[in-house]
Amino acid sequence: MNRSIVSTVCLLLCIGLAHAAPPAAKPAADKALDAALPKAAASACALPPKVDPFTFWDSCKDVRMNGCTLEANCRKADGSWRNATFDMNKFPQCYSDFFGGRNLVNRNGTLCCGYAGTPQICGT
Repeated sequence: MNRSIVSTVCLLLCIGLAHAAPPAAKPAADKALDAALPKAAASACALPPKVDPFTFWDSCKDVRMNGCTLEANCRKADGSWRNATFDMNKFPQCYSDFFGGRNLVNRNGTLCCGYAGTPQICGT
């Protein structure tokens, strides 16, 4: 009986794999656009995502873009606020975490990217 259950499961898996749809191909226009744009262009001059629990979004306010410069009022360790900026042209150069990707953090009122043990890129 166990052998027939195993055989049935294997048969169902094989049928499912045989009928699985192949991944959809990208339209030619999308492929041409991907080839024309540098990979860094997608993340440059845009606000970073709100995905990391240790992000600047939790301790900065009035976040805005001024051209390619991110501007925000960020809280310092003493509780005061500081106007901070970060040149988003540098964001693609930031080290990327395997799980979270690139992100900015508030380091005592200064916006920086990079992770522990990696070089930091900081704004003003």
